[in-house]
Amino acid sequence: MKTLFDYLEQVQLLVKELAGVEIERYEEQVLSQERGNLRIRLRFTNNSLLEISEAILVKEKAFSWLSYRYHYQRSDGSVIFRYDNTP
Repeated sequence: MKTLFDYLEQVQLLVKELAGVEIERYEEQVLSQERGNLRIRLRFTNNSLLEISEAILVKEKAFSWLSYRYHYQRSDGSVIFRYDNTP
């Protein structure tokens, strides 16, 4: 991947290929050619939930994530994992 648009397109294709998953939210926010936000909310057949939030910066074909959050929980709300770069 070389551009923000390439990255967003690849993520969108991968999400659409997931079987047995309800896409509750898929939101891309392109702020410039170098800067964008991505928010995804996926519900699985066992009613577990995966939420993804990324703020992406691309400079000279190098990707960096200004912020990220990956949150996965069971149907009862108990957390399976959560990764983020928030202090």
